[in-house]
Amino acid sequence: AGQTRDRRFVHDLLLLMGNGIYRKSVEEALQNYGSRIYGTMYDHMIDSQLPASTRRYIPWLFSQTVSEDSWDILKMSLKFCSIPIRHGVIKALLRMRKERNDLRVSDEIITENVEREIGRYSKLRKAYAFYKRDNIVLSD
Repeated sequence: AGQTRDRRFVHDLLLLMGNGIYRKSVEEALQNYGSRIYGTMYDHMIDSQLPASTRRYIPWLFSQTVSEDSWDILKMSLKFCSIPIRHGVIKALLRMRKERNDLRVSDEIITENVEREIGRYSKLRKAYAFYKRDNIVLSD
């Protein structure tokens, strides 16, 4: 599919990323498409309707082609990805940064993401305090 570069196959290939049996072949096929499918990959990565098992490998795919475009897409996705996917995005950015020191993340993006994490942990702490105070049973 990657050799034909027919974009009709991209969706199905990305869905197969979640299956370990096909992952290596799918990676190779998707890499053959090059940057032409970055938009589609990004759309799949932030689509919460798709399985996380598919979406969590997409940041890694971006990091396999160290370029300004893949770097910018990963930085942009920090705002829109769910927590497990965002973790993969951060790992991909770090991997790319090892290859190219000139790639940078602005202080604004770092601050925004740190504040988001602080807010998330604050909410978890409040929920935990509520749970402990009222002896709420969450499971049977």
